[in-house]
Amino acid sequence: MSPPERLFRNLGLEGAIVSLGFVLGPLAAGLLLTALHVPAGQQATYVVRLAVGLAAFNVLLSCLLPETHRQRNPVRGAELRAELARSSNPFTLWARLRAKETTSPGIQRLVLTQVAFTLSAGYYFYFVPFLSQGPLQLDARGISYLFIFFGALSIVFNYGFFTYLADRLPQRRAIVWLAVLGAPVLLGYGLVGTSKLAFYGLVTLDCATLSLIPGLLEGRLARRTTEADRGELFGLNQAFQAVASVATTGVFAGLSVLDLRLPWLWFALCLTVVVGLAAWREPAQRLTTASPRLSGLAKRNEPNE
Repeated sequence: MSPPERLFRNLGLEGAIVSLGFVLGPLAAGLLLTALHVPAGQQATYVVRLAVGLAAFNVLLSCLLPETHRQRNPVRGAELRAELARSSNPFTLWARLRAKETTSPGIQRLVLTQVAFTLSAGYYFYFVPFLSQGPLQLDARGISYLFIFFGALSIVFNYGFFTYLADRLPQRRAIVWLAVLGAPVLLGYGLVGTSKLAFYGLVTLDCATLSLIPGLLEGRLARRTTEADRGELFGLNQAFQAVASVATTGVFAGLSVLDLRLPWLWFALCLTVVVGLAAWREPAQRLTTASPRLSGLAKRNEPNE
């Protein structure tokens, strides 16, 4: 839907909003518990009710909101089932991604970079058990207050960054430096001990560094695709991210049994992989359109590679 000159910015904002969902959910729970003055014994019940309500609202929106694309080709049930079966097979997904690499050089490494970041982003899921069972021993309200701070600050940083800065920076190098600065933040979460002030300080650094990476990766993927293959490549990317999300949950769950601090080492290591993949210069983008407008846009974007 976006014009070419606004594609990176809009995809960056969209990617940032999706990643903020992990923070905005607990933020909404915190506002609920605070506004209603819910007693400690009933807090979990209220949070679960909120989650179920939001899930039902999501289903309702999916049914009511119209499609944004104009294509109206019907899909038969057998065709849809066959595609779902192919999409659930990681080996098939990898083969499709390898095939896309031949026509769009650099796509494979960009997707792998996003997979590595998804592995590190498992810390969003680990936050709540670590805050409640770790040294800080926060209750539901204390965790909610932290996420209110995290969510509000993330919105400010992401909006300002993608509205005013992202298009003016060399995005690949920005990802490298944000990941370099973000890795110590992840390690710091595990070493902060009982200091709430230090933990809030790390959250502030988090919002200013690694929380900005998802939007940059989404925007770069948009620039490496065309209207003809953008849907398929974004679908493949999301499929790999789903596999990575499940995998990192299993890893940090196992590590937390040994020591609650070990998962933070895993998250930091995954982020260093992001540094390595993003630092490796990508091949020049092939122009797949004869449009002078798009060709000029691609030339202007070349320094950002």
